[in-house]
Amino acid sequence: MQTSVNTIEKANVLRKEFLEIEINHDELLSIEQFYRCLDKKLRRQFDRELGDQLYQRMNKTFNNKITIDEFIKVFLQAEEILKNKIESCKKQILDYNKQRKYVSNQFDSIKDSERVNQYGIKEDSYLTVELLEGINFPAQNVSVILKLENQKQEIQQQNGPSPQWNKNLNFKISTGLEELQLFFYTINHPNIPQLLGTVTLSLSHLTNQTKIEDCCQLFDKNGQQTQTKIKLRSQWIFNDSKSLSQQIEVWNEQIKTAQDDLIDFEKDLATLYEPFPNYVQLIRCIEKEDLAINHQPPNTLVMTPINNISSQYDYKLYTRLSILIVMGISVFICFGKTQFLDLILCFFFIIEFEFNRLYKQRLIYYSVGVGISLLCDLVWAIKYSRGFWGSEATETDKYYAIENGPNRLALILLYVSFIFKLILCTLLGALSQDMPEKLEEQLPKNNKQIKQQLLYQKNKTAQFEIYQSGRVRIEKVRSMSDNQTYIQKTYLSNKNEGLNAIKMLAQIKNQFLLQVIEYMENEEQQLVIIQEYCDQGDLKTFTLQHIGYKMQESIIWSLFLQMAYALLQLNELGIQHRVLLPENILLLARTEGYQIRITDFHKSSRQTLCQLPCPAIYLPHEYFFDGQYTQKSHIWQIGHILYFMVSQKLLFPQSTQENQIKEQLRRGRIQINISDFYSPGLVKLINVCLTIRENQRPNILQILRMREVKEAINRPYYEFSLEQKRHLMYWINSSETTISYPVQYSFNEFDLHSPKQISKEVVIKKNFQNSKLPEIFQQKQITKKSSSEKKIESENLKTEIKRKEDIFLQQQLLTQTYTNKYFVGIVKPINYHKKQQQQQQQNKIDAPPRFSIPYEKQLDSIFQNLLDSKKQLCSEWIGDSEYMFLKSQIKLNKTDKLMNYMQYRYPKVNSSVILKQINDIADLEQQRSYSKTKQ
Repeated sequence: MQTSVNTIEKANVLRKEFLEIEINHDELLSIEQFYRCLDKKLRRQFDRELGDQLYQRMNKTFNNKITIDEFIKVFLQAEEILKNKIESCKKQILDYNKQRKYVSNQFDSIKDSERVNQYGIKEDSYLTVELLEGINFPAQNVSVILKLENQKQEIQQQNGPSPQWNKNLNFKISTGLEELQLFFYTINHPNIPQLLGTVTLSLSHLTNQTKIEDCCQLFDKNGQQTQTKIKLRSQWIFNDSKSLSQQIEVWNEQIKTAQDDLIDFEKDLATLYEPFPNYVQLIRCIEKEDLAINHQPPNTLVMTPINNISSQYDYKLYTRLSILIVMGISVFICFGKTQFLDLILCFFFIIEFEFNRLYKQRLIYYSVGVGISLLCDLVWAIKYSRGFWGSEATETDKYYAIENGPNRLALILLYVSFIFKLILCTLLGALSQDMPEKLEEQLPKNNKQIKQQLLYQKNKTAQFEIYQSGRVRIEKVRSMSDNQTYIQKTYLSNKNEGLNAIKMLAQIKNQFLLQVIEYMENEEQQLVIIQEYCDQGDLKTFTLQHIGYKMQESIIWSLFLQMAYALLQLNELGIQHRVLLPENILLLARTEGYQIRITDFHKSSRQTLCQLPCPAIYLPHEYFFDGQYTQKSHIWQIGHILYFMVSQKLLFPQSTQENQIKEQLRRGRIQINISDFYSPGLVKLINVCLTIRENQRPNILQILRMREVKEAINRPYYEFSLEQKRHLMYWINSSETTISYPVQYSFNEFDLHSPKQISKEVVIKKNFQNSKLPEIFQQKQITKKSSSEKKIESENLKTEIKRKEDIFLQQQLLTQTYTNKYFVGIVKPINYHKKQQQQQQQNKIDAPPRFSIPYEKQLDSIFQNLLDSKKQLCSEWIGDSEYMFLKSQIKLNKTDKLMNYMQYRYPKVNSSVILKQINDIADLEQQRSYSKTKQ
């Protein structure tokens, strides 16, 4: 049934493939039209040899035309044939490898222990001869005598004219110079043997130690050749180690032949699939479903469910049923007697059982309560059941037991309840064996964590572990609410690493990055992050699955365009990944194609000065020789990834030493071998990305403006959203040659490249579901501090990173007018001395005093106190160095420009008040200097 469903689904997908080029499934096509359709789908010429084979197997109309349905039928047949051949080749290779391994083990065991004589022949060397049949023998009984030196053997008579013996004979060989003679006799009527002919076999043609089949003619007693022939098979093994080594060579040749056949069949299948990318995705999904059905994870990978209640579900079910039955019976017994104890026990037990609040000691208490209830029921039954059983009873007993109908029913139900209570006591004892000693061992003490953990246990169930190290444990989990699969990453030791990753990803809104869906703390105070599950694994594993046949070019272009767009957005934010490897690019299978998710962002800023940011084989020339990592370094790593996808091998072997890589990059000697299977545009893109010198390598904007990349965007290999396409088209059509927002990175400086990364007080937007760690990201409230406290804090902040941060922001203020996501405007700064000259000219003009109190020499102390109070206020809020910088710029820049700078630099400070104070200070000092010069 599954096969038929798959066949129908495959046919529908193939029909949709042809509908994309406006060809209906029942449309009649000639062979030329048929080839044009395949060429149009492939965007180049389809293999004509394979096309002819398919065309010959199709049923044609009277005018040699075919339909798409007929092609689909033959296509599926050819696919099945090729798959069967591939499986057969794989089985053959497996069998040949087993045989070769067996022979190799034999060879290893005897190669050192074998003994040979002076002629190089082993001591127990034998010649094996098998007589098969005779040809053109007379119609008489024939006997055969075989002689070798002093060894003689005779074979019983057989009737002609084609006698068959099929018998093996062994002769010991000592020197290798011996000759085997065969004498054939016919037996006449008086039993007189008559020589029919002889054959002499030399051992010289048996030196290859394999079985050789010969057909030899017999010679009569005069040495004349006769028409009689004999078929025989012979083998001489004179050296076991040499014989086994020859057998190993034979098996190697057969394995190589089978592997070549396998590669040919896989290439044919890849050629068959190449025009139909959607069909290939369907095949992969079906194969993964079959793999998931037939393959179960090993027991060592199965994780224990987070819920701590016993996994013995039968006990749970029976306990739940028993308690409900006892509770129901107790309700009816209330018509005859009070059952408040049973009802209270049942009510509280059900609540604690369902909400997972039970532990071992509490179960013991419930067992004691049920036992007390049993004792009460037993006393009541003994007292009031005497009249019920027909025995002598008092008038009171008769009233309770016989004459009153509800009491009669209550007594019957009491006996039934008694039985179920006994069963319930047994089940409670069984459940208590798997319960924790105390409730604290099961749930955290904090109320928020209790609610969080209960919700987590309800919504997530661990399936199996993917990876674990001393720092992190990664598990594949399934959500009970939406039945979706996710990745759960638990930080075992370094919680700050996970927090940094959450902070960074919260600032980056990029579809192609692996985002955080949910984060929380578990009962062990460890950070737990829930992320999207990528069902296709990483790009390295995905690429290695294509060994033996080439990856489709459409898939390569699709993945490249997604990487290019992600890189474009990261460059706009001034963020450098530095660990852009095939292992850090995850894949998801969607109906529209494969989608990438880039991961491990936090690792890009964790390296120290003595560590490489990634394996040396991926690092560019400028990192080794210039000590820097720029925007163009990403292009080098993308070239590595593209080359790995087209060739299934790395540019440098994994074992290459760092010194060897540096030497090859210094000399410019790297080998880029790309198959002709791929288009010239893709080959050109890879060669451009792998340009060794950084000054000759293009950046991401130049890559996007290449003609080949523009054609790939317009085809499209990947369907971008409308907003994403507008974003791409803006940069492609703009006149900018580089994205000027980020700064170049030098590995001996700080790892942060922009204020968005440097800012220590980042407010994380609560856009995650079930965010349970608000205290981790709580921003500190800024309060006014005394001058002494501010002075100590200011001295602590004078670090190298702080200094570079200030320089960077100040340079941004001096050179950049405004910045947004899609455009960066640059204004060249006016020469500072030139502005001072203009200011001095303006100062020559008499200006009215700004303050109501004119400056006079006797009022200088008042002016000084006013200046000191305003300076102190500014220093307390923004620090001395920032105050000096803003004071120098207050007259050279527009107010809105400084306001934007202050709001970005100090978001919790009232920027207008601070700028007003600085402006007042500048005016006061200007008025004082003006008055002094005038006097």
